[in-house]
Amino acid sequence: MDNVRVVLPCGFASQNSMPSLQNTRHNKTGMLKYGKLLSKEFEKYKNDPKYYIIESYDSLKREVDLRREEIKAIIIQKIDDYHDALLEKIDMERDLKLKELEERIQNTDSFDLVGFKIDKNLDIHSKLEFYTKNKIEIDNRISLVQNIIDDLNEPIFKLADFNDDINIEKIFGELYSNGETIQLIINNFSLLMDKKKLRINSKKFVFRNFEWFIGIILNQENEEMGFYLHCNSMEESNEFTVDITAELSLLNKSGSKKDLSRVSMSIHSLRMIEVGDILNLQP
Repeated sequence: MDNVRVVLPCGFASQNSMPSLQNTRHNKTGMLKYGKLLSKEFEKYKNDPKYYIIESYDSLKREVDLRREEIKAIIIQKIDDYHDALLEKIDMERDLKLKELEERIQNTDSFDLVGFKIDKNLDIHSKLEFYTKNKIEIDNRISLVQNIIDDLNEPIFKLADFNDDINIEKIFGELYSNGETIQLIINNFSLLMDKKKLRINSKKFVFRNFEWFIGIILNQENEEMGFYLHCNSMEESNEFTVDITAELSLLNKSGSKKDLSRVSMSIHSLRMIEVGDILNLQP
C-alpha cells in the first residue's frame, strides 16, 4: 500500500491517504471566508442589540396572535358543525314523532262524551253501576288523549347546561423555554444496604406533559448498579424529539474528589426514553 498514489479532485496526487496542500489551503480559505461573514453578521447585532431582541420577542407575539386566530377559526368551525348536527338530529326526531303521533291519533276513537251520557231517570243504584262499569274505559281514554296532548307540546329532548371549565392552556398552547435544566435527586441510598436486588426512584418532575425521574437498580448477583434517567409521555398521542445531556452523579459524603459522574448526550424521538449507565460494584 505504500506505493499507491491517490489522485485528489484538486488535481494533485497524494501518497496513500495523506491530504494535499491544495485541499488544506482550500479548507483554510473557506474557514476564513466564513469567519469574515460571521464577523460581519455579528457587527449588525453588536451595533443595535436592542432592535434584534425586540424583534425576536415581537416575532413571538405575532406567533401568539396568529395562534389565537387559528384557534378561533377551528373552535368556531367545530361549534358550527356541532350546532348543525344538533339541529339535524332535532329535525329527524321531530319528523319521527310527528309520524308516530299521526298514527296514534288515527287509531284512537274520538272521545265522545255523549256516548257516556247517563239517563237522569235512573235510580241511584243504576247510576253507580253505570259509572263503575265505564270508569276504567273513561280513564284509559282520558289518559291516552292527555298523553297525545303532552307529546305535542313537549319535545323528547332538552338542551343540557354547558360546561365552562375549558382547559384553554391545553387548547391554545403554553410558552416554554427551548431548554430546561432539571435536577433530580435520590437521597435514600440507605435502602440499598444489605439488599440483593432493589429499585428506587426519585420524585417525579413534570414539564410540558412529560414526566421525568431518575432511578437506581441494584443487582448484587451481577455485582452491578444501574443509574437511569426516565421520561414518559403523559398523553397517549405525544411523540417528541429531545436532545438530552444527562449527568448522572454519585456524590461521596467524605469529599467531592471521590464523586463519580457520567455524562451522556443523545437525541431521542420516542414516547418514552431511558438514558443510563451501569457501575461495576467489584472492588
